[in-house]
Amino acid sequence: ENAVGKREHEAALSNLCAGYVKLGKYSDALKYCNLLLARNDKHWRGYNNRAVVYIQTKQWDKAHQDLTRGEELNPGARTLKVARSMYMDAVYPVREEVEIDDRQKKGDDDSQS
Repeated sequence: ENAVGKREHEAALSNLCAGYVKLGKYSDALKYCNLLLARNDKHWRGYNNRAVVYIQTKQWDKAHQDLTRGEELNPGARTLKVARSMYMDAVYPVREEVEIDDRQKKGDDDSQS
């Protein structure tokens, strides 16, 4: 409530959202992200932070929607790329196609010659 203007108030809400995300307090983070986005639906960081909340709480569709909206507002933003990679890793995990067994079989050790 001590924020001077609209921009400062939005920055405060964004920081509260991000801070609660870092603390793992996702319901608190979501509250501040939602307040921010209700105030300014073009705040790409709000979409990014809320997407991270949704990723951490396994709400994949909502995460995808927020990432897409954030990317529309600020294409190429590094922060959004990081969040998008978190989403992709969670939803489409990479599976090993080849497993390399580098253990030596008994008798294959050249040092025992």
